[in-house]
Amino acid sequence: MVLGLKVYHEIRQYKDDFRVWHSNYKNMSFLSHWHNEIELILVKEGSANITVDGNSYFMNKGDLLIIGSNSLHYNDSYQINNSLEFILFDPDLIIPMDLIWHKNIYFPGEFLKNNNLENTVSYTFDNISKELTALQPRYKKIVTYNLLILWHSLQRFIPEVDVSDKKIGIRKTEKALTYIKNHYHEQISLKDVADYVGLSQSHFSAVFHQFIGINFSQYIQILRIDEAIHMLQGSNRKIIDIALETGF
Repeated sequence: MVLGLKVYHEIRQYKDDFRVWHSNYKNMSFLSHWHNEIELILVKEGSANITVDGNSYFMNKGDLLIIGSNSLHYNDSYQINNSLEFILFDPDLIIPMDLIWHKNIYFPGEFLKNNNLENTVSYTFDNISKELTALQPRYKKIVTYNLLILWHSLQRFIPEVDVSDKKIGIRKTEKALTYIKNHYHEQISLKDVADYVGLSQSHFSAVFHQFIGINFSQYIQILRIDEAIHMLQGSNRKIIDIALETGF
């Protein structure tokens, strides 16, 4: 039984720079994890009990769940029969670079049916599966187009947050991310970054978690690990040297 106690950062490997993945699984559970990609989960058969950022969704056939970038999630569907279909994709494919998608949205199958979205969802999953399998010319454009159509069709039914608050939060978070990117190899603290963006430590911590989905310390560790992995690939350098260079 998955209790969500073990947590890991999933870094998915792709064949090239086109970061879209599709798969089907039956009767599965998975441990707590998070990743940079946005994830779409469609229940094809049976039921599933999926928890995202502490909110549990008991999903049935036809239900769709959007899991935002860096949201902690796990599937506790022990002894529940199901068939689940997954799509993961890089947010940069469809979301403007000046926005950070952190929402988790649950669409019951009945809602999709009543709003003429059921066929759009089904077609998108089926066609992306075919395109990623066949890899015919211009498949990347077609997959991206399919994602855009589905994404914006669903966006019509997602309430917008207060625009002014959202823009302020985005600006502060972007400024913090730039600072962290330039200084992650140093021993920077929450206070250092909070002072840089002009917020108190508690306010900055809340804003950062709201838009990134994980806390400041977790983000720093993830960034350092990602950079260390990148530096280790195809390198003969000592691990200790890379660790020191990336701030460990």
